[in-house]
Amino acid sequence: MKKILDKQEALAPRKPLFAYLPERIKVDLLVRMYLENVDCTYAILHLPTFQREYEEMWLDPRNAKPGFVATVLLMMACCQCLVRGQPQMYTADSPASRETAITLIRVCESWIDEASQKHTHLAWYQVQCLLLIAKQTHQVKMKRRWVESGNLLRIAISAGMHRNPELLQKKSLSSAFEHEMRRRIWAFIVEWDLQTSVDRGMPAVSLDVASDISPPSNLHDTDFDEFTTVIRTSRPLTEMTKMTYTCLSARSRGLRRKVITMFNQPLHRVSYDEVLASTQELELNLASLPDWTNDRPAGIDQSIALLHIQLEQFLVLLHAHAARQAVTKTHVNFSKQAFKSAAVSIVSKLSELSVQNCKFLIMVRSDVQRVFTSTLALGDTDDKDVSTQDLRSLVQPFLELAEKVLDLFEEKILNTGGLQWTHTFVVYDMLLCKISPLGRNMPSRPGSGRIYSICRKIMDHQDPDFSDTAAPMKDSVPTPKKNRHRVEDKSTALTENNSTQQMAALSNDFIPDLSFSDLLDWSSDDWMLYADTFWSPQNMPLPSLSEQSLN
Repeated sequence: MKKILDKQEALAPRKPLFAYLPERIKVDLLVRMYLENVDCTYAILHLPTFQREYEEMWLDPRNAKPGFVATVLLMMACCQCLVRGQPQMYTADSPASRETAITLIRVCESWIDEASQKHTHLAWYQVQCLLLIAKQTHQVKMKRRWVESGNLLRIAISAGMHRNPELLQKKSLSSAFEHEMRRRIWAFIVEWDLQTSVDRGMPAVSLDVASDISPPSNLHDTDFDEFTTVIRTSRPLTEMTKMTYTCLSARSRGLRRKVITMFNQPLHRVSYDEVLASTQELELNLASLPDWTNDRPAGIDQSIALLHIQLEQFLVLLHAHAARQAVTKTHVNFSKQAFKSAAVSIVSKLSELSVQNCKFLIMVRSDVQRVFTSTLALGDTDDKDVSTQDLRSLVQPFLELAEKVLDLFEEKILNTGGLQWTHTFVVYDMLLCKISPLGRNMPSRPGSGRIYSICRKIMDHQDPDFSDTAAPMKDSVPTPKKNRHRVEDKSTALTENNSTQQMAALSNDFIPDLSFSDLLDWSSDDWMLYADTFWSPQNMPLPSLSEQSLN
């Protein structure tokens, strides 16, 4: 039913961009949230220039530049899931804030489709970058993410973004300001391409691009403007600015590309020696990050956390697979410890940010899902000869780690969608049953209870407007042919007792039976914990790891 309504909305005539701007007080709030949560890490805007154009836009919104209005709309879209203060409402299983973001995304995509790619300008590239962020934050068309990121990279290359701006014709680039903004845009596009390659298990499009453009300068936005003729010397990286994350990320880009290439090439057989060598390089890069002790601008804690997380994610990925596929006990124990250390560090940083109400990284990145699913997969063992007590000692550390992630995972699902990921909560119950003396008769099922709690919250907070619109259509929506016989059989077999139970489900006292009597017969492989959303190196075969030994 929701799909029908979405199609109707997509086919409806589009209003002008300015017509999607709400009252200024709401726009001001979301723009401020963007500057505090997103711009401090993914810096593609120049704040003084933006603030001037922002004030000009409100003087006459009808005649504002469409590119700038689209930029503001997408800044609002990026932060819809971060707004707090009232209960979240839902349209079917999608948060209302997500639906608002999707509307803004579609409007701006329409503007991009109609705009000329022959005469692109700074706002056009900023809108493209913001579209990637907004879609990822709200889980929109996730399977297209790698393709769309690669397309933007190719467009940027065709425009010469990868070249040193000083070498381009002065007629087309007349100011140092434009040179610096090109560096910022290119740095974001390359970083986004790398992370997309990690999440989707695909090759990095930027890998084979020969580029001579330097990283952006570590400067405050107030250090230059549109009339600057010579950009001042970059500040030391020990002095925090909103560009520090981008500058330091450029230092580890070569290593991250190397690891991505090593595992995403299907014909390359990865040895355990390569795993150890990559681990050492990653740890050295982590140790080389500066220790900032001076006063930090707003949002800098998030940037510092991301500098660590984007390296630690590779330790999680490397050793999650190595621990499951290695044969020697030494290898297995080492990889499990390396995995747990990196995973705990990631979860701790995200939890600290969540306590500070900095939740953007939780929403925009896949670290929560990755750590949770990898932890469950490592905790599962098919060794039938292990006693229950020994099994408990093996599995318990991973269950404790998974339990720390559950709250973050639930919050992300409730705010950005992704109800399909709740199936992993049942895998958590499966592991609990394996180490419980009661086995499948274990009375408490925390994972299943969370699924019920999430679904109940969604059902109890349905958007009244959506319910009123969908109610008249309920009987007119045809049942798919493949499911029609199931519906008919179910309706004929429905007894009075079942009807009473269904009515009881509407009360707060009813808890459905989620015991899953065959839970102990399942394995993690049945649950597709390594789905195509995540980086799953299939070219890491068991023999290539087992042939190596630690010296």
